[in-house]
Amino acid sequence: MSAGRVQMIVALAIAGASLMPGIVRAQDPQAQGAPARTAARGGQRAGGPGGATPADQLQVQRLLDAWALVQAREHLRLTDEQYPGFVARMTKLHDTRRRVAMERRRLMGELRLLLNQSPVAKDDVLTAKIRVLDDVEKRGSDETRQAALEIDGALTPWQRGRYRMFEELVERKKIEMLRSIGSGRGGNALALPWSMRRGALVIALCALAVVALHAGAQNGGARADRRDADNLDRKLNQVVTRGAKPPAKNSKPQRTTVTEKEVNAYFVFQGKQYLPVGVTNPVVTMPDTTRVEGRAIIDLDAIRKSKERGWMDLLAYVTGSVEIRAAGKLHTAEGAGTFELESASIGGVPISKAFLQEVIAYYSRTADSPEGFNLDKPFKLPYQIQRVELQRGLAVIVQ
Repeated sequence: MSAGRVQMIVALAIAGASLMPGIVRAQDPQAQGAPARTAARGGQRAGGPGGATPADQLQVQRLLDAWALVQAREHLRLTDEQYPGFVARMTKLHDTRRRVAMERRRLMGELRLLLNQSPVAKDDVLTAKIRVLDDVEKRGSDETRQAALEIDGALTPWQRGRYRMFEELVERKKIEMLRSIGSGRGGNALALPWSMRRGALVIALCALAVVALHAGAQNGGARADRRDADNLDRKLNQVVTRGAKPPAKNSKPQRTTVTEKEVNAYFVFQGKQYLPVGVTNPVVTMPDTTRVEGRAIIDLDAIRKSKERGWMDLLAYVTGSVEIRAAGKLHTAEGAGTFELESASIGGVPISKAFLQEVIAYYSRTADSPEGFNLDKPFKLPYQIQRVELQRGLAVIVQ
């Protein structure tokens, strides 16, 4: 399978994650059998075209954004070299539009409350709110225009013309879908064709993660030095040797400092033999006194094939090797530690804790721990280590 095809499949599946809640709602029998919510007056659904609610509009927009990323490649005849950059730029445009629309909707709601309250808000309060709304619209317009210009910069003149026609096509589809929702078909669920709901994960194939391998190849860190790896190897031997001896009475705690540079050099020159098959290029960062960040290239094929998966399981669709990142807070004391996850992503696309947990559990399994590492459970520090003190760029092991 070519690298371009691997990128495409990985992208499709990961993009589907953002659509999963909407897909589930669209296929929920209870949701489909429930009556549509009505507005306070007239029994009509509030919202956009055809009476679609703001939630409907957001869901439709997300679905169309993913669909557009898939269709644009053929519609614009993008080359393999153009496509990753185009996806990144188009995703930025989509994100900008959604963010501006949500912010404007929020401010409009606040303005509506001010106008409808009794007594009506004072003129200076209304003026201030209108000014904020105007600023958001102007800033949003500027940011959207800039994002659109960046897309143009990646296209030929012929492709730029086709892109404008394509945008018009997407907008027409959006209006048609919103009107079909407002017609009452499917209750309060999206009235999408079954083929579109069933294939939503595949429709989303071309989302953000298509740039995962492309971006990973450009994010190389500083060149590793073998001397740093040798330094860490020596320090680790000292820690292991010290931990094998019974602690002496009234002895002072022993402190061993390891640097971020040493850890990452060790992975390059000596740590490969300790890494599980399918995990490569690990990098660890210690940005402050509590946080740890890590990234690595992982083989998703092995995880996907490890058990039977249903079509609604995201891991049933991911394949190939891709960069995964995680960040969180490390807490250690009295010989034990916990890790508090803050964020995780694959190729820049946020993933759930459950997704990350399955990846970590699979690659951390051993004969003694067949379930692998559990993010939610405290863990014992080995070799009589009492705690690990983090600083920017280094860690101090206290025994």
